[in-house]
Amino acid sequence: MFRNTSMIRVTYFIDLNHKPCKKTIIILNTVKTGIQMADQSVNIYKSFFDNSVEGMIIFDTDGTIVNINGPAKQLFKIDRNAPAPQNIKELINPKYYDELWRLCDARHNEPTSENQNSCLVISDEPAKGNKSVVCLYLNNHILTESGSLFSAVVIDETEQWKNKEELRRYHAWLEKSFVSNPVAQVIVRSEDKTITNANDRFLSLFGYKPGEVIGLPVETVLRQYGADEQTPATHNRGEKQAEHEFELSTRTKDGSPIAVLKSYVYIEVHDIPYELWTLIDITDQKRAEDELKRNNEELELKVTKRTRDLAHLLEREQRMNELKSRFVATASHEFRTPLTTILASTGLLENYIELQDSEKCAKHISRIKSSVRLLTDILEDFLSLDKIEHGQVKPNITVFGLREFAEQSISEAEGFLKKGQHITYALNEDVRIKQDAGILKNTVLNLLSNASKYSDANGTIHWNLSVQPEKITLTISDNGIGIPADDQPYIFSRFFRARNAEVIQGTGLGLNIVKKYVELLHGKISFASTENEGTTFILEFPLPH
Repeated sequence: MFRNTSMIRVTYFIDLNHKPCKKTIIILNTVKTGIQMADQSVNIYKSFFDNSVEGMIIFDTDGTIVNINGPAKQLFKIDRNAPAPQNIKELINPKYYDELWRLCDARHNEPTSENQNSCLVISDEPAKGNKSVVCLYLNNHILTESGSLFSAVVIDETEQWKNKEELRRYHAWLEKSFVSNPVAQVIVRSEDKTITNANDRFLSLFGYKPGEVIGLPVETVLRQYGADEQTPATHNRGEKQAEHEFELSTRTKDGSPIAVLKSYVYIEVHDIPYELWTLIDITDQKRAEDELKRNNEELELKVTKRTRDLAHLLEREQRMNELKSRFVATASHEFRTPLTTILASTGLLENYIELQDSEKCAKHISRIKSSVRLLTDILEDFLSLDKIEHGQVKPNITVFGLREFAEQSISEAEGFLKKGQHITYALNEDVRIKQDAGILKNTVLNLLSNASKYSDANGTIHWNLSVQPEKITLTISDNGIGIPADDQPYIFSRFFRARNAEVIQGTGLGLNIVKKYVELLHGKISFASTENEGTTFILEFPLPH
């Protein structure tokens, strides 16, 4: 019956919680043993085969069914008392028949293979009106004296396959949700930070084709160029999955900069840790934020400028109010004296005319002329300052001789010199220069007038003119009362009068006008002074070519 040199192992399946569980029983071990033991083994085998709760089939290499037990018949809707099918072809869906013999050939060629559970779906179509999925587990190749036999267990796995199909559909839904998600997502293996999957939005956002990023380091794809929070390298198993979110500056495949809001969570698949990255494109938002920031900065600058301008206007208005007040005070003081003199001299003059006292008439006429001249000078100062500040004074460049200019200026200055005062001048070279002669003369006369006013009678005023290749230097010195050190920083301010000059007539505008004249000619003015010893003013003017 069986070869006496063979060990036959029959593998069967019992149902443990609806899961097939393989058990192996040695039913025959004959090494030249007696017929009695063989018969006993056959009886054990037959009892086991007939009473198994699982469907079992034994067939030969032609597919002819040698034996089929009751549960197998019931599974294929065959009455227990009905004749058994002749060939396994009657039980197997034809589209799986070739696969069955491929498995049988593999088992025949490798009878000692450890793979004892070659499974084949043999029916997944309605069987007698019922939808079912039947699986055949080919578990043994049996060698007999008459040829090869194959034993198999058949199990109804309809419910299991329903669960598998449900799981497959769920996985397909998850895959579709991932791929078609409108938010960019990428799956990164935690161990080496390589990309294992990426959805369509991620590919379109970064400009890649499907499959192009798989296996690449995520840093290579994202091409980060801005500051970024470092992703933790490891994640402890059992730890609550934490979500991390922060902004990331990166670049697309073609190098275009984009900004994304990056978040990621840890996931595990078959005990392998992964990170699911979600990337939201916030480039437009960041651009809008930057634009808003720039607008705010520009607005702040405008507000600061307007505030500064308003402060300047307020300061200017305050200065103007102060100027008006000082003007009124100065005008009241400076005008009162000459006007009083004129009024008094006019009244006396009438009396002396009647008395025909020509000497005294001439004296008072001289006093009237002097007072009128003083009033004229005061008014000239105010008018000159107003013209300069309103831009009405423009340089008029002409060519003139320097010596002639000096002599004319001294001639005009002699009209306001005190008794016994005289002016000396020195000129190193008589040349013709290009400059505004009128503004230059007004500047010089103003300084000569101050030198005379603040010096004693019989004093000497020194005026030196020095010509260099690119400039002319004018130095005017006196031996007068000088300027106190504390007052020197303010000497060019409008209406400023040094404390030792308050008893001397003046508006406090002369040096302010001089400084503005010098600036109109692009020159510089400086001075050196010692109280009670005198003052020297130095003027430097460029010589236009």
